[in-house]
Amino acid sequence: MPENETCEADVERVVRGYKILARAHYDRWAVQRKRGVDPFQENIRVSKSLDVLGLGDDVDDFMRKLHLDTNLDDVTFLQFLEAYIVSMRNDMSSCLTDDQIQFLEKVHLRFLPTGLANAQCVNADVAGHRQPFFIAFINEGLYFALNQLFTALIFEELQGDLSAYQRDGNAAFEAAITLFLEPFSENIEAVPLDLGDDSAIGEVQAHLSSVTTIVLLFVSLHEFAHAWLGHHHVCDAAHLAMVTGKVPEQLASKVWDCEFEADDFAFRALMSRTRTVESQWAHGFVLYLFFAYLGEVERRIGKPLSPDHPPPKQRAAAVIKILRTTFPDAIHLESDILRLDALIKKWTAPIMTKTFQISLLSDNSKLLEDAIASGDLETPEGCDIAVDGKNRGMGFGSASEILILAVGIAGGIPAGVIANAIYDKIKGSNPEKPIGFTVTIGEEVAKDLDSFEVILKRKIEETT
Repeated sequence: MPENETCEADVERVVRGYKILARAHYDRWAVQRKRGVDPFQENIRVSKSLDVLGLGDDVDDFMRKLHLDTNLDDVTFLQFLEAYIVSMRNDMSSCLTDDQIQFLEKVHLRFLPTGLANAQCVNADVAGHRQPFFIAFINEGLYFALNQLFTALIFEELQGDLSAYQRDGNAAFEAAITLFLEPFSENIEAVPLDLGDDSAIGEVQAHLSSVTTIVLLFVSLHEFAHAWLGHHHVCDAAHLAMVTGKVPEQLASKVWDCEFEADDFAFRALMSRTRTVESQWAHGFVLYLFFAYLGEVERRIGKPLSPDHPPPKQRAAAVIKILRTTFPDAIHLESDILRLDALIKKWTAPIMTKTFQISLLSDNSKLLEDAIASGDLETPEGCDIAVDGKNRGMGFGSASEILILAVGIAGGIPAGVIANAIYDKIKGSNPEKPIGFTVTIGEEVAKDLDSFEVILKRKIEETT
């Protein structure tokens, strides 16, 4: 058997293993075929997107190249992702030197069936394969999160003949945040491109595909850079340290250097695709918004997204620094950054819902009360919790009491994040579930954390 076929078989075996693992751990993520779509509208959508990707206008012919028995009305999202794989590998080749293109043969690009909005490069040369290889996995959730993020931008920025469709992008931005924090299938396409006009949808979809592809290509080049620059030894050590405990300061510094170096490589390669200053700056703006989005997620959860990655704000600053250094005379383009900053500020301004009460019945309620009084209860920014009263818990033992909390929540914070903050404090050091843990909101009662989240989430939606 030819050596390259053996390598391909090894690649698919590793990919299958990761997909099985992903489906086992992320069972609430399953991208299904679209049902009941209008074939004409779907043809417009897919053909426009494929045209942006440089893959031609004949949708049926393109899909048959991937799956010989596929018709347009059977096109699934997964098949469309295969189009992205083909496109991104071609685009990556156009960004790389001859030596890097040759190395690209060892780096295989795949989408992973999880709702997580990130990516990773796996060094698969761990089982004595004939040829060493790497797999750059992009989680499917990243595609959907980017679609929501840039739907927000496009809604705000529609101009010319499309200016009549301009609208506030906050809902789409919030949908992108929610999908990141709650990576479940039900959060897919929360704000669709429903403009009521087929030709307008097609044109906007083409633009959406273009900016989404810029970030996906940057991510792919970033993961390629880790393999090309030999970062996997440092990155693997950092990942292992994260699993077993705290990452040592010296190792953390090294892995941050690797991330900055991969960003630098990816962005400079990305800029080589285009020749005009305006277009290269546009690539930077898209990434600036992407990092701002990650920064907002980080702000809401109140901790770093990942200890082995620099803060998104620093990564954004590094990208803009490259642009300013490369084009020191392009001062007039700085106004676009200010415009993006204004949009981000508008989208991220906290909007408080009305305060409502939650009653917690627990043998550990004194622990929670003390924690709130001392300021030790860690809650996400934009969430205020205060004790509003307490009652003895009749019938639940003499040590039990009902603690009534007043909760004010800024729009966009998922209920599960708040619920976990409260639950963890009630639980304390006790490895078992708190005795008699109950939550009431109005007339509704939740006996466990899952139903607490459902009730609280519904209540938030009613009050926003």
